[in-house]
Amino acid sequence: MQIVLSPLLRITIGLVLLTISLLLIGDMLGLVPNQTQAKIDARKTMAESLAIQVSSEIGNDRMKQTTRLLNVIVNRNQHIHSVGLRSNSKQIIMQTNEHEQHWSNTDNDQSTATQVQVPIYDNHGRWGTLEVSFTPLESFWSDLFTGGTFMAMLLFVFISGSLAYWLFLKRTLSELDPRSVIPDRVRSALDALNEGLVILDGSERIVLINTSFEKKLGISEAKLIGKNLSDLPWMMKGNSPSLQTHKFPWSVLLETKKIPAPSLFKLKTKGYGTLTFDVNVVPIQADNQKIKGVIVTIDDLTEMEKKNNELARTLDRLEKSQEEINRQNLELIVLATRDPLTHLLNRRALFEGMDSLLAESRRQEDLLSCIMLDIDHFKAVNDTLGHAAGDVVIQVLSEIIQMAVGSNDLAGRYGGEEFVVVLPGLDESQAAEIAEKIRIEVMQRKFDELSEGFSITSSFGVSSTTTNVWESDKLIDLADQALYIAKSSGRNLVVRYTQMDADHSPDPEVQPDTAALPETALNEGDIAEQASTPQKQPVKTEQIVKLSETSKDDLNMTVEISRAVLFDRLS
Repeated sequence: MQIVLSPLLRITIGLVLLTISLLLIGDMLGLVPNQTQAKIDARKTMAESLAIQVSSEIGNDRMKQTTRLLNVIVNRNQHIHSVGLRSNSKQIIMQTNEHEQHWSNTDNDQSTATQVQVPIYDNHGRWGTLEVSFTPLESFWSDLFTGGTFMAMLLFVFISGSLAYWLFLKRTLSELDPRSVIPDRVRSALDALNEGLVILDGSERIVLINTSFEKKLGISEAKLIGKNLSDLPWMMKGNSPSLQTHKFPWSVLLETKKIPAPSLFKLKTKGYGTLTFDVNVVPIQADNQKIKGVIVTIDDLTEMEKKNNELARTLDRLEKSQEEINRQNLELIVLATRDPLTHLLNRRALFEGMDSLLAESRRQEDLLSCIMLDIDHFKAVNDTLGHAAGDVVIQVLSEIIQMAVGSNDLAGRYGGEEFVVVLPGLDESQAAEIAEKIRIEVMQRKFDELSEGFSITSSFGVSSTTTNVWESDKLIDLADQALYIAKSSGRNLVVRYTQMDADHSPDPEVQPDTAALPETALNEGDIAEQASTPQKQPVKTEQIVKLSETSKDDLNMTVEISRAVLFDRLS
């Protein structure tokens, strides 16, 4: 009688045999660990460990303890028959479980899988051998039913693989005619899927549609069978590109015989509005590899898309909130460190930055210079033209200062019309050049806010760490002393602290420079300034660093020469 196997059973048996063949080939190539050799190696390692323990105990003359130890080990290990210790003269020194009856390998030192010998040495050489008798290794049939072996794995693959392959193929195989290959049991399985599934024939006509996709569309299956899937109201995600120029993935598969990448589409439905679907396609092939149809899986991503959009909006709000927080933090930093009128450093921030630069300059043995300046006859501007005009003058002066200093320098408003500039890395003469540049720019600047006849000048005092002063307040005080000399010597001057002379203290006979002010300002504003402003005490002789016995005329000549040099450079 001839036994006829169904195609499903034949394919199942073929897949199982193919899997087992691959496993056996892997074993032949050494890809599967040799468990028998691993067991032999483990027995050798155990015997060597026992030999080390026995050698140690015998060396301490503890024969009874050694015998007791060996008995315990044999009783606890089911794979060991007996253990014996034999001398070089082949005499048994100690043994367990009648070792002589289990041991037959006494003529050579070769170990086997069941009898392992380990030589023991002392200071004079080899004096004996530790013999360990093991139980025989498992046979093929015992290996087959013992867990953790390769044969057991093959048996498991054969039994479970046959069942798994049969169930899998039973649900996925298709015939040449898609209509005839969908029995009721397969249809029930497809209806149980949460994602939509549509089976098309070679002409893109709908052959089967599962319940999930039918509910999404809101159209009965009877109205969909035989229609072209492309005729449904599909829209491309984002409406671009247009469906007039875009081919559906099932059409691409039937034309090119290649599986396209998953695509996102929108579909207008009756019950749920416009939904977003992830569309995947796989071919239905006959034995001759000809594509007879297409399986289309349609996964609803509408809820996920809504969640993603909500998440994106939430992240956008968080980013905007973070940007607003950062902006407000920057505003707080500016408010805490900047003068609101000039946007230069305020007094507290100026001292903090100057302390840091002084510490760094002292650590690197570098120079640092300080310029202190104020506006000449500033009270006359406020009294004559008002404080609004005075604010404009202060703002313009701060802009000139910012253009004259570098990115590593500090510029701050010390108070009122007084400003301080800190120049790391520059000596006093270099700082004086920068001060002269600012002085000239201020003198030449035209102020539209001032009345005709008004012009603005400024006076400067320069100090540096060449005086061995490394405290910010003291260095500013030295610059202030030089500024006082500049004011007392006629204003609109740059005076260096180290070039001050005791003879250049304020001279009551020296009249201030009045060319910059109108007559009314001179008679009223300047007198008011002098009357309301406390006069500074003259600089004491011991407070002045006296480098030379320069006369007043020499000092004026030096200032004029420096002005000429700077005018030449600027031009």
